[in-house]
Amino acid sequence: MTQRLWQLLAVTLAIVLVAVGAVAFLVFVQQTANRPRATATPRPTAGPSPRPTGSASTSPSGVSPGASAAGTDSPGEPSPSGEPSPSGEPSPSGEPSSSEEPSASVSLEPTPRGDIGDLGYTFENVGLDDPDAADARPRAFSFFTDARGDVRVAISGTVGGSARVCLYRGRPDQVVTTPLCFEGRNGFVRSTSISGARLQWTAEVSGRTAGRGPTTDVTVAYRGREARVVATGFRFQGTEDPTRNGLVMRFTPRIDGPLLVSGTFDADGGAASDYQLTVRDLELGTDVLDESASGTSLDTNGQVEVGRDYRLELSGTQATTVEGVRVVATIVWP
Repeated sequence: MTQRLWQLLAVTLAIVLVAVGAVAFLVFVQQTANRPRATATPRPTAGPSPRPTGSASTSPSGVSPGASAAGTDSPGEPSPSGEPSPSGEPSPSGEPSSSEEPSASVSLEPTPRGDIGDLGYTFENVGLDDPDAADARPRAFSFFTDARGDVRVAISGTVGGSARVCLYRGRPDQVVTTPLCFEGRNGFVRSTSISGARLQWTAEVSGRTAGRGPTTDVTVAYRGREARVVATGFRFQGTEDPTRNGLVMRFTPRIDGPLLVSGTFDADGGAASDYQLTVRDLELGTDVLDESASGTSLDTNGQVEVGRDYRLELSGTQATTVEGVRVVATIVWP
């Protein structure tokens, strides 16, 4: 091979090497450009940590959402409804008509009674209506709280069928919150007032066994200053039916002071009703009040003492009545 050919071959190889090197350089540059660049992570600066915000637990109704219902029926007598649970069902009898029964708001003006404390009362042997009866209506107990705390309503000693107890904010003709209910023979419903404002509550109790009218005890317990209850849905049915012939209530005053009892008796045609009111000191066995009269209303008072147990009974004195006399009673004690 001549020197000329060697020179041409060397030049050609040099050009090829340069081209290959250029291509390799371009590929390297392209790969480097496509790689993500590492960036320094900034360190958090020292400063105040954000405080957790409080949960919105206060409801417009002043009632805690953590309400509950519970009960224990007697052995061999299971609750018809199974396990107790909150219920939003309306009262079985619906809202009482103002034309049929005086409003539960009668005589509910504020009456401060001193310091906040535990308040309560029991209505004994409350005769309930057969739920299938045309004139069936619940027995209702309206009261006020003005302090934070539990509100509890219990039924006990139920005989002659099962009963249903419901608790809600408001009154029978103006329900504010969804009723919380228990159905059975022995049990309770409980809610909580999370407001110190004056709030009205109502407990309703009704019979639930078709063809039967049970009897039960109803106990209400709450915290507040005002010991007062308005009982509606009761009747003077005659002395031959004593559990449906008025009402019986037990209570214990927190301080010495006056007991105030008022009521209305709504008979067909506005006729007067014969009645008797007695209030007995169960410790001494003496009567604080013992009145018998005839009329369409009642308004009286007596003195009671702190720590003593009293039994108040308001009943009709007629043996029978053609139509039950509708009774509303307001009871205030110290």
